[in-house]
Amino acid sequence: MTRKLFSRPYPVAGQGGERDLPRFPALVLLLVLLALYALICLYGAWKGFTGDFDTGTVELMAVNIARGADFPLFWYGLHYAGALEAYVAAAMIRLFGFSELTLTLSPILFSLLWLAGTYLLFTEILGRRAGLVATLAAVFSGYYAWYYSYALSGGYSVILALGTLILWLGVRVWTGNPDPARLLPHVLAIGLLSALAIWVHFFILPYLLATAVCLLAHWIRRRFDIRILALYAAGALLATCGLVPFLIANNGSLSGSSISSFVPSLHHLRRSLDVLVHRDLGAYLTWKGDLPFDPARIHTLYLVLCLFLAGCTLVVVVRWRNRRPLLPLLAPLLYLLFFTAMFLPHRMAVIPAPRYLFGPWAMLLSTMWAYSFTLLCRPGAAACLPRLLFAGLLLFWIGYNGLGDYFFARSMARVKQQRLREAGATLDMVRGAGLKAVFLLGNEKYGYEGQKLSALTGNRIRFVHTGRERYQKNAQAVEIEPAYGFMCRAWDRERVTAALAPLRVEYQSRIADGSFLSYGFRIRGGPGREIGPDGITVRLAGQSRGGPGDLLDRDISTAAQWPSGTAGSVEIDLGRERSVSGFWLFAPMGRSEGTMQGLPRSYQVQGAGPDRVFRPLLSFASRVNEAYVQGGRVYVSGYFGRAECRIRPRSLRYLKITPGGDSEVRLAEIVLFEEAGLRPDMSRDAVRVVSLLQREQARFTFADRWLSALIIEALGTRSGRLPALPRFNPRADDQDYSRLVVPGPGLVLVSAGRVADDCERQLLRVYGAQAIRRRVDLGGYSLFFLARAARKPGQGFLYWNGHLLVRLQDFHDLAKVRLDGSGIPFLDPGRGRTSGFYHDGWTNGRGVFRDLDLRLAGPEHILVLVTGGNTPHGGDPRALGLQVQADGRRLRFLRRQGKSYLFALPQDLEQIEELQITSRTFVPGTRDNRILGMDVVRVLFL
Repeated sequence: MTRKLFSRPYPVAGQGGERDLPRFPALVLLLVLLALYALICLYGAWKGFTGDFDTGTVELMAVNIARGADFPLFWYGLHYAGALEAYVAAAMIRLFGFSELTLTLSPILFSLLWLAGTYLLFTEILGRRAGLVATLAAVFSGYYAWYYSYALSGGYSVILALGTLILWLGVRVWTGNPDPARLLPHVLAIGLLSALAIWVHFFILPYLLATAVCLLAHWIRRRFDIRILALYAAGALLATCGLVPFLIANNGSLSGSSISSFVPSLHHLRRSLDVLVHRDLGAYLTWKGDLPFDPARIHTLYLVLCLFLAGCTLVVVVRWRNRRPLLPLLAPLLYLLFFTAMFLPHRMAVIPAPRYLFGPWAMLLSTMWAYSFTLLCRPGAAACLPRLLFAGLLLFWIGYNGLGDYFFARSMARVKQQRLREAGATLDMVRGAGLKAVFLLGNEKYGYEGQKLSALTGNRIRFVHTGRERYQKNAQAVEIEPAYGFMCRAWDRERVTAALAPLRVEYQSRIADGSFLSYGFRIRGGPGREIGPDGITVRLAGQSRGGPGDLLDRDISTAAQWPSGTAGSVEIDLGRERSVSGFWLFAPMGRSEGTMQGLPRSYQVQGAGPDRVFRPLLSFASRVNEAYVQGGRVYVSGYFGRAECRIRPRSLRYLKITPGGDSEVRLAEIVLFEEAGLRPDMSRDAVRVVSLLQREQARFTFADRWLSALIIEALGTRSGRLPALPRFNPRADDQDYSRLVVPGPGLVLVSAGRVADDCERQLLRVYGAQAIRRRVDLGGYSLFFLARAARKPGQGFLYWNGHLLVRLQDFHDLAKVRLDGSGIPFLDPGRGRTSGFYHDGWTNGRGVFRDLDLRLAGPEHILVLVTGGNTPHGGDPRALGLQVQADGRRLRFLRRQGKSYLFALPQDLEQIEELQITSRTFVPGTRDNRILGMDVVRVLFL
């Protein structure tokens, strides 16, 4: 076998064999196939393509590139998918003008390049006839592969094109056995194509591995020629240029967990295979659309045909060992093997996403048909019957997939018409309202469809999701756009209007083809001023957990809770009659920073005078539970929100808030307000604040969302850093700003004037009077110029939630927030060079942080290991065998606090290069057969 793999090859048909098709007729037939596929793809794009939540992102990228407004390296919000397809689409816009059909020319061009690469690859292996058969099989490879040949999908057709060409060059090096002089252009081409492909998508790796096998075999056959090795090293160096965009996007870092993306578990492999066979492959084997008959029997015949072709392929490979070297024949199969070996253990393999199989499916079809052709269409009279069989099977194949393409295009035509009608009605509605910015309220898929709407307007009207928006520049730009509105699906209309009702705002609304738009907001009434905690008494009714003091302690880690399905209420005694104008509600931090968990979706508000006779004030049901007024703007949903109720001032002594619904209610803080004169001119006050910050040369300012956007717009970036907090967005790359307030020179806290006293109390409580260098009150805002101060022990950490200062006492909450620039050293499993960590933070029994160069400056010199608390034995550190070593020195265990473990750091330890976390391991159960140790969330040094 080894001799057959690495012996000198015989001439193959594609290199001038006498029985093969002449070059010119083969070229003509190839051009016919390319033209046919181009027409088929153009028909599909014209008939049934329009952007959706994914493809719309590439559309917006192409529009921005064509306008010169942006030049992204990667997909918006995805730092692993290069933007090559978008740049080619932008070139098409510049050539032919903007239309969705024009945009599809980019993937179509790469698809044609993929077909050409398929022809070259299989011609190199089996000859021109087999190369044409392989190309024809790729042309009719099923509706799903056809769709991703013309849809702006983010790089699937690009990877097919580049990967197939790279593999062809690798096989060509093996079959041609070039000397160093002739090898040079091959190596340069492989290196350049590999660099582009590495940038575009990591799906190129199986192609590169299969190509590397061919190149290694060539080097062995050349008796380890050092000159050839030098050329390969140069090509590999050129290929690594594809990593440069990742270095730019990740601030010069490529490090990560060595096993973070893979799940070495038999259970995971079984799930991956189940999804692959029963979900993903079905998209390629069956038809989709409104079918006029039951296609079950035809689907069965098609499956039998595929199995027959696979059998023929196996026969060819087994019998080939007696004819020619086996390696070129194995090259496509090596790609399939490497893809399967890398894909099935990957954590993404359990997600039903047939598009991931586009590359291997196309390669499998071309391989089966090309190899079956060599078996059934041998020369000679005896091969007449097999030839007829092959022709019949090929005609059935073309008819089956051609008919499947037709059914799919027919169904997609109706979808396209509906989407275009909805988009047209939406754009007419938004233009009629005179808006330049629209916030989309709904799930992520609905929010991402805004990318397409933005693209259709040339990004002149920006549609952004209130949550995880992919395009951060749009998300930041709309923060200061005065002509804004909120849009949701029509069935969410009542929830949105219910959310706006307690804000005392006037607005206009429109509805068009399934979308509801609210805009033109006018804020009524003044903001009032906070009613301080002195003299206030809180009483909790119902089956509550937590104490009444939890609602006034400004500690976001403590809360009053009512289990789901139970009735409860909060009754507040103000101590005396006050002209109450509203309140804010906050819930504890959710699973991630910027979210809250437990706010009531409905509630009733009642008030009473000294007679304690409660009368209804407001009642809300099925509402979006985060809506508020800030500065001169209304906000609904999104991150770092609050539930706000603004009422016409009433003289009240008692206030009762009764949550409704069946879900659990968790309230961390309540802030009460009373009437305090007319509403200040917030725009004028904001200008005064920005002017003062500029004069004082403030380094960074903590302010509310509205004012932060104005500060960023006015002051711009300084040395690559923003002067205030950007619009929070977990998908963005400019979010390395901590909201942990650690007083120091150049830091300023700007709070709304009505809660300024509250913020000052928290600063004094945690840091003392030395933390406040100066306080300046400017209309509706108060500025605190901070100075360096030591944190008082036992008081937690100060955190700016966008509304007021709160304290974080729980280490688990501290592990959720961003700490970059906060001065607190920390380690995350997903950052830096690590080994022994899974993607979800679990160790395999020995998790190691390497090459840290971590300098310690914490006065308490304590290491806090924050975990998810999911380990067995009740989390007992002795039963777990938990040990932590810093540079080989075992740390002394201090105590367990909740889900966290505290260890003492040696006083003479000033720098750590390696941290090792070891524990006993266990297998959790049938649904997860991994060997697990500790579920590490974060390591803190305090």
